Amino acid sequence: MGSKLFAEMLANVKPENRNYVEKNIAIAFQVREILERHPTINSQKALADALGKEPSEISKWLSGLHNLSLESITKMETVLGQDIILTVEEAEKRYAGFSIMEYQPFQTIEHIQQDRADHEAALNKKKAIHLSPLSVIKQKQVLRTETEEPELAY
Repeated sequence: MGSKLFAEMLANVKPENRNYVEKNIAIAFQVREILERHPTINSQKALADALGKEPSEISKWLSGLHNLSLESITKMETVLGQDIILTVEEAEKRYAGFSIMEYQPFQTIEHIQQDRADHEAALNKKKAIHLSPLSVIKQKQVLRTETEEPELAY
């Protein structure tokens, strides 16, 4: 009887309410995952201390049922140095050019930006070699002759 009543109640939940709860739970789960991997802020208490909040408030936030504001999420992202939510456009910009093998979840924002810069530099280097191999070879020859000591004629 109880499971039938529960099934009926669940069937009557508005789609926007179901979506809201699912998103809240996903955000809470994401924060917990970040805390598990974060080098210094690795507990709800440490997160509360970093945010200047009471641990009980953080516990409510991470229950999955609290109405988290964008401001609260942004504050957590800032102290954790990691994204909690990311729009499709931001993800495409940040991870464009990365293969799934190169993607590492829960990196700090600074780490991702450095990886992106390193990745772009490596791509540019490959492009230069593939696009103009003769000019690269000539550049190497010029550099080599500039660093070599000139031969003296007696």
